[in-house]
Amino acid sequence: MIFTLGKAVIMAFLQRLFVRAVLAALFICIAVVAQRTYLSYRDFAEVEAAQNTLQSRIDEQRLELRELEEEKQRLMNDFSYYEQLGREEFGMIKKDETVYLVPLP
Repeated sequence: MIFTLGKAVIMAFLQRLFVRAVLAALFICIAVVAQRTYLSYRDFAEVEAAQNTLQSRIDEQRLELRELEEEKQRLMNDFSYYEQLGREEFGMIKKDETVYLVPLP
């Protein structure tokens, strides 16, 4: 009888130990999955931020390209634009013009 009672106590102890081991393994699995999910979310957020930065740079470059294309068309088709650039950027004058320099106060 004593041997049977000891066997029952040992079996109950082993069952509790098994349940605890299963719960610990389940907790570890959940922790690993949560950590990986967090890391992949953090990586996703970094990639998304980088993508947004690159997209804004692409938009800026497209705008600059459009402006350069418009200036190219003006240079190809509008001679008065050449005259305007020469006067404003390089201080050029026409052949028969007189330039008056006014000193600043």
